[in-house]
Amino acid sequence: MHEADEAVSKKDFINHVKIARKEARESGYWLSMVSETEIIKDTEGDALSREAEELVRILTKIVNRSTRA
Repeated sequence: MHEADEAVSKKDFINHVKIARKEARESGYWLSMVSETEIIKDTEGDALSREAEELVRILTKIVNRSTRA
């Protein structure tokens, strides 16, 4: 999100937030893959996956509110 702070325009800011959202989704995917391999404990994997999902929801709200205004 540091990159979004450096945005030169509203459109640029929204684009940076969308990229962050995409990365959060990808992180969630990889966390689920790691959880399936049992490299980490189920409780850790579940907590991290929930956090990634929460980040996606937060970033989606930011995008939605920024495009409305």
